[in-house]
Amino acid sequence: MGTLLKLPRIAIYHCQSLLSWLRWCQVFPGLLMMHFTELLTFISRSTQASARVRGKRFAS
Repeated sequence: MGTLLKLPRIAIYHCQSLLSWLRWCQVFPGLLMMHFTELLTFISRSTQASARVRGKRFAS
């Protein structure tokens, strides 16, 4: 009887861990994409800034 009482708890625990995993799997790609776009904008800005500096050098 004791093992039968433990079974639902184990099942609930596993369901919760599975749900947290699924949530993480949903959240993680979004975070990754967000940081990736931030990184891309940062890189593009830095390249633009260096291009501006080069342009000023050529202009003077």
